[in-house]
Amino acid sequence: MPLVSLLSCTCSSITQEEYSSVTICSLDRSILYLVCAHNTLLTPSTFKGAARPFHIWIGRVGLLLGVMGFVTGVVVVWVVYDYTENWGFSIGITFGGIQQMIAQYKGYKAIRSFKDIKSEISSGKYKNNETEFKLLREEQDKQLSTHIECMINLFALACGIPALIRISDVYEIHLLILFGMANILSFAMAKPFLDGIKARRVLAEQNTKVN
Repeated sequence: MPLVSLLSCTCSSITQEEYSSVTICSLDRSILYLVCAHNTLLTPSTFKGAARPFHIWIGRVGLLLGVMGFVTGVVVVWVVYDYTENWGFSIGITFGGIQQMIAQYKGYKAIRSFKDIKSEISSGKYKNNETEFKLLREEQDKQLSTHIECMINLFALACGIPALIRISDVYEIHLLILFGMANILSFAMAKPFLDGIKARRVLAEQNTKVN
């Protein structure tokens, strides 16, 4: 069954249980996508740090909704509906869900590591050990970069796969072409953030040498 047909099913063609499952899944996905958009636009440093608590707490809500959406999606595709009617959709949407879980896990793990390293640096333990201090700074930047890359991938790729499948269905564009375009978009979105991290580190090192 093409995705367009699936989305245009009327209440008379599906059961109440199926309708409820699809509604919950669609609502969850919509909220998650808004969370991704919010946290991509409002980073912790936005508005001189005022956006930080919103970024953190909305991000946590997004992580929870992501897991719920993945589980609900798997149930809808592989239990509620006959997955054999459209293998492309069934496999594609599941692949997107798995990619979403991987991006969420790696992104969350990276930001936790970033915070742990930040606390270690703030403790002053390595203040007099310049080599170790520099290595910690580099690892901190690496973890932050990983977090940014994973979250933008989550936004542009994992969360976007349902939309890409719909576009592929409606306009008959090969899904691999759309995936390639989404990858390019993801890279373009992440690059300014990653360049900013490198620039701030170079500036900080220069100021340290001057002082």
